[in-house]
Amino acid sequence: MTSPLDTQFDRDLALADTERPYVYTGSFGQRWYIDRALHGGHVISAIVRAFERAVADPVRALRSITVHYVRPAQVGPYTIEVVIDRTGRSLSNARAQIIQGGSVIASAMAALGGQWASIEWDRTAMPDVRPPEECPVLWTDGATSALHHNYTYRRAIGGPVRSGGMHPESGGWVNLADPRPVDAALAAGLADTWPPTPIMMISVPIKFPTIDLTVQLLAPLPLERDDGREPCLVWHKIDSSVGGYVIQDTEVWTRGGRLIARGRQHALLIPVAPG
Repeated sequence: MTSPLDTQFDRDLALADTERPYVYTGSFGQRWYIDRALHGGHVISAIVRAFERAVADPVRALRSITVHYVRPAQVGPYTIEVVIDRTGRSLSNARAQIIQGGSVIASAMAALGGQWASIEWDRTAMPDVRPPEECPVLWTDGATSALHHNYTYRRAIGGPVRSGGMHPESGGWVNLADPRPVDAALAAGLADTWPPTPIMMISVPIKFPTIDLTVQLLAPLPLERDDGREPCLVWHKIDSSVGGYVIQDTEVWTRGGRLIARGRQHALLIPVAPG
């Protein structure tokens, strides 16, 4: 279901029903633009909202979503077509396409499900980092895209942008400039919001277009007592680059030390030629 909150994030993800069941329309704004396209994190957030609207069951929270980015998304109207493949006793499986100008720009699959009585344990460990108030602002030179004005960024892991040193991890505290509780759509977007580790650790300009992004949520969101004021820690880890392809693993943590999402991004690493 779409959120009733009236924040910039929610207004920019507003969907409208059409005459066709499970088909919705929306519009991407310049606010979420980066480089030559809409940011992939905003695209995945829009698709999450469409899945939630189609399943229309608040008990069935998003558990996982995988998006393949087929073409760059652009500013302007789009259509999302959802197909519900199965609705079981507690789990729904669905797929979707997001279309602009008659072409598919992304395809996705998702699972939404309720809680099960089960055997539980938790051996996750949040990185030992400084609190956001003690971390430097990431964008200190004003060289930001439209996207980066939607969030606050404080660097907690790794060096600054293009710092060199090939540090295999990067990350920091991130929150919306217009805060709201972290629901499934925002958590999926946060997994792709901190700049990719190669952009931080490589001293020359690169491009990092996403091939596919998977986000898995560890609990129904938003969490109880989340008022949206506290930032989340986004932690990227990467260990290899082979033949121009990179896999980046991500964790999203609450300030209180709870892991709420894991992500895995498959991307191209393309050096930018001078000029």
